[in-house]
Amino acid sequence: MAYPVTKAAQQVVKELHGVVVSAGLMQKTVKVRVGGQKYNRKVQKMFTTPKSYLVHDPNSSLRTGDVVSIMPGTGGEEVPYVMVAGSFSDAGAVAEDDDGDDDVGAGTVATSSPG
Repeated sequence: MAYPVTKAAQQVVKELHGVVVSAGLMQKTVKVRVGGQKYNRKVQKMFTTPKSYLVHDPNSSLRTGDVVSIMPGTGGEEVPYVMVAGSFSDAGAVAEDDDGDDDVGAGTVATSSPG
């Protein structure tokens, strides 16, 4: 018989932090790369082993370069199987303001150097 405390402890999930590497190609889905390391005993060295996850983005608000926190989803859907738990930085706001022109935009100050 499982006690309520034991049942609650089993439901605790680990949040992962990663960077959005692909956004806007699939509806309400982004690809997030999570870093990791693996030790190779033969050469006695740590190697980076990044892992990519397809993450559900219900509002399609994430852009490439955003740092997000993800956690496992319900598992009822085939793809994606993790959900966005939170966003730490919003690179999308910077990407919307940058239209590729070299003109002075809102919020920037044009300065000229003497000489």
